[in-house]
Amino acid sequence: MEWVAPRAMATCSVTSGGEAVLFFSEGSELSGDAAPGAERLQQAVATLHEVANGLRHLLKPVDTFPLPKADYVQFFLRTDAGVLTASAREMDLRARRHLLWRLYFSAHEVATALYDLDELRYSQRG
Repeated sequence: MEWVAPRAMATCSVTSGGEAVLFFSEGSELSGDAAPGAERLQQAVATLHEVANGLRHLLKPVDTFPLPKADYVQFFLRTDAGVLTASAREMDLRARRHLLWRLYFSAHEVATALYDLDELRYSQRG
């Protein structure tokens, strides 16, 4: 999922192996996987996979990867047959007026879990 965050373009990427990364266009990133303390992230990734698979029929094949327009969210789903995509206005997703709202909230749950895991790691460094 890609969207325009307050200070940068943001990309939340999840692999079939359970790794999750949140990239920002200004160069920072957060990442996580099945490490100790990452149970919330693991559950969020599993939920995102389930939701994405259930909604894949709403996405269309694509061979270009445009950035989302302002106020829009762009979704990409890599499959064995190629990449699928869809976009929606963020306000419609937030208000649950678009069929992809579950995908939007599931990806944000992954992003939130990545932030929380990063905070946990930071606090453990002492």
